[in-house]
Formats: sequence, C-alpha cells, structure tokens
Amino acid sequence: MALWVLLPESVQEDFDLFQKGTAILMGIGIAAVFYALIRSRVDVTERGLTVINGYKRRDFEWAQVISIKLPRGAPWATLDLADGSTCSVMALQGSDGPRAMEGVRFIRKRL
Repeated sequence: MALWVLLPESVQEDFDLFQKGTAILMGIGIAAVFYALIRSRVDVTERGLTVINGYKRRDFEWAQVISIKLPRGAPWATLDLADGSTCSVMALQGSDGPRAMEGVRFIRKRL
C-alpha cells in the first residue's frame, strides 16, 4: 500500500482493474508468508514442547522427544521423536548463532 501511494499519479493511472487486483493479492500473499514466519516459536513447559512453524502447531510430551540438534550450517533446529520421525523447529534459526544454540541447550537440559 505504501508503495502505491509513493507512485506518481501518472503511473497509477496506467494500471487497470485486473493489475490492481493482482497487486493487492500479491501483497496479501506476501503478508501471509511474513506473518507465518513471525509466529514461529517453541514453548517449553513442564509437560513438554509446543512447536509452532508457520500456521501449524504441534504439541509433544517429553517422552516423545528423543533429542534436539542444530548442526553447523543447518537452517534450523530439528527434534528427533520417539516414533522415528523428526520435527523442524523454525524458531531456532541456525543464522542466530549463539542465541539459537542457547535455546537448544535449554531444551536439552529438560530432556
């Protein structure tokens, strides 16, 4: 919306209704992706972990979580689960460096 206001009036007049609608839909889509990334988190409780990645929420009891790892170069942490599957923890980004490793160590202490 801010970009639209900044465009000169002559440029705004060149857009037809379909192009305006497309721009609005693209803006909504981009906002939805950013909102999904922003809401990613992991909550640690006495009962277990709650992992929210984008729009998906997963609750794990401590007995379900075998380990958590964040290998060097990995985009985010990963939970190894008792059923043999894994779960990404996008809230602990590898690019956050020491802060992410601190979160991983905190969860490991609970396991």
